[in-house]
Amino acid sequence: MDENSTLIFITGGVRSGKTSFAEQLAAQFAEKEDLQLHYLATGVVTDAEMQKRVEHHQEIRANYQRQWKTVEQEANLHTLQQRFCKKDVVLFDCLTTLVSNELFLKEQAHWSKSFLESLKQEIVTAVILLSRKCKYFIIVSNEVSYEPMQTPLLIAYSWLLGNLHQTFVEIATEAYLVENGLVIKKG
Repeated sequence: MDENSTLIFITGGVRSGKTSFAEQLAAQFAEKEDLQLHYLATGVVTDAEMQKRVEHHQEIRANYQRQWKTVEQEANLHTLQQRFCKKDVVLFDCLTTLVSNELFLKEQAHWSKSFLESLKQEIVTAVILLSRKCKYFIIVSNEVSYEPMQTPLLIAYSWLLGNLHQTFVEIATEAYLVENGLVIKKG
């Protein structure tokens, strides 16, 4: 990692409090160092429930002292390289959704190991490049490996996401697991 950049990885179960923790962390960095807050959203509104979730997150971010700039990017993170600079804190929410979007955009007849390895490398490279552009780049992801995966797509998804998690924990400046609002820091 670039010594002038910080990559933070946060994972946990669904509705565990990880996004709230990430938002608070990002806001603290922005306030302390006079940085611009960005919310990199990967979700695609496909139904009323998803629309409510998006609106809920927007309402929460509206209550922060500093304004958040939202960037919507459902896939192809590498296209955002020129979007950020060292005066930025970027909260990327979330890796889990990005992976599913990428799998469906690049749907294969089968999800071969070489395809998954290539997609993994593409995502890792994009995250590293983006994190070097920012002062702080915070990744939020869901821990889905607790659930049984039985179909070829779910097995491929779980493999890819699990390998991305391991990679980001390894290269991140800081890594956290959030469960039931309890924050556990690596190391």
